[in-house]
Amino acid sequence: MNGFLSNDHLLSGIFFQLGHHSDSAGMFSILAKARSAAV
Repeated sequence: MNGFLSNDHLLSGIFFQLGHHSDSAGMFSILAKARSAAV
């Protein structure tokens, strides 16, 4: 589970960075939902 959380944190950072250049808000929302479901 720790590995998943680490990867999720990394992906969140990537999506946050991409958010400045493209509409990744939808992708971030999906990621957030997946994280909530996994907890």
